[in-house]
Amino acid sequence: MPLHINSVKELNELIAEQGLSISDLDDLRELLQTVNEATEQTPEGRKEQMAHQERLQESKQAHTERLRNVEHVERMRALELGQPLPDSGEEQRARSAIAAAGTIGVLVPLAMAFAAGLVSYLILRDVNDVDQVSIFGVPCDRHAALFSAVWGVCGLVAMLTVFLSLWTVRGARGKLRGVLAPQGRFGTGQEAQTGVSAQ
Repeated sequence: MPLHINSVKELNELIAEQGLSISDLDDLRELLQTVNEATEQTPEGRKEQMAHQERLQESKQAHTERLRNVEHVERMRALELGQPLPDSGEEQRARSAIAAAGTIGVLVPLAMAFAAGLVSYLILRDVNDVDQVSIFGVPCDRHAALFSAVWGVCGLVAMLTVFLSLWTVRGARGKLRGVLAPQGRFGTGQEAQTGVSAQ
């Protein structure tokens, strides 16, 4: 029969009754370990321990199942109401992509304009030295050729950056719209495109 101790008082009474000498925590730990091992070695102790472990396992499984059911109900309710899922990181990723693309789409063209202006200033500093060059068989002075090259390259980089930024923002907005107004019975077709769900 297993021994049950429910309080420190009962433990002290048992130690005094058995005439055990417990001087510190290590002695008590050793005693309890010995009692545990002795209890586990008996058939009744092993059966009780196995039954306890089975009950514990069933309790854990039931708890996990309850949590799963609650999360499922929350997700379904959020989808019915047209709200984003609580643990979805899609909205944050889409907003970050929009912010990053917008920042790049503004700063890169400004940097290109500044670089082109700086190079233009450096070209204009030596106005006295005007040489003729031929670009694709067309004669022109060196300054015009340098201006064309600098502003053409900077303009091309700026336009490409703005185009890619707008393309990224459009894609991220589409994902964001899909997260905020999920398609289903509450938002299909034109309503899902405008981000308005019919309820």
